[in-house]
Amino acid sequence: GWRRGGWAYAALLRPAAPDRYAGAPGHWAAFPTARGAFQVFPSVVSTGLTSEEFAWRLLEEEKVAVVPGNAFGECGEGHVRIAYVASDDDLAEAFERIDRFVRRHRE
Repeated sequence: GWRRGGWAYAALLRPAAPDRYAGAPGHWAAFPTARGAFQVFPSVVSTGLTSEEFAWRLLEEEKVAVVPGNAFGECGEGHVRIAYVASDDDLAEAFERIDRFVRRHRE
């Protein structure tokens, strides 16, 4: 479970999730590496949506929850926070859904 070994599992996923996604066709965001982080903060500017619009529409259309960047202040606008503390299969599915969403909404 999460309380026993969850942090170690999340640490293993941290480098894998962005790297796996960055190589996917239609890759839309650069993922900066942060030590000890279990999330990424990619730009969503290419969609023409605000970070809040992106987060709500992604949830409605693809059933994937992300946090709008503006929740972290003005300088977070144009980004979303994606936490990867789920199973590898769930992360792969979420990144596929995000990619599909971005392809539909790219300007």
